[in-house]
Amino acid sequence: MNREMDTMQEKERILCHVSSSSNLDFILEVLTFLVSEEVLFLYQYIIYVLAGISLEGHEVARKWLKENGESAVKKIGTGVLFSHFIIDIISPFSSNAKADKIVAFFSTRLAPSFAMNLEQSLERLQVKARWAERKKACHLVKELLAKRAPLKRS
Repeated sequence: MNREMDTMQEKERILCHVSSSSNLDFILEVLTFLVSEEVLFLYQYIIYVLAGISLEGHEVARKWLKENGESAVKKIGTGVLFSHFIIDIISPFSSNAKADKIVAFFSTRLAPSFAMNLEQSLERLQVKARWAERKKACHLVKELLAKRAPLKRS
């Protein structure tokens, strides 16, 4: 598809939307395309695609990063572009279990160039996890109160 488009604007417009697909196989294909030689010097493509990853696609993107992170680093380095991979793939999660998996993965792969972005992304993830836990607890309390029989007044 990339080779068939004539103008840069057309490519940008399409790439802004491709990662929002709910087709998980397509998202994998797009992520692999991002670190290919064909896209290597078109950095804005990477930013457009990563920012638009669908909610369904974030888990696939995390797994892709886990499997392909080292080859991505070899091609794009650990600077600003790799930071976009971290920010746009990790930040949307909202569970402590995901945070633990991410910490375990990066514990041996941490580079100073993206350490701060990783830390900030994990902080956002943990804040959302705490919020989700509070919301769940609040919902449970409301359910219990609704089930409770009303007090009789004499």
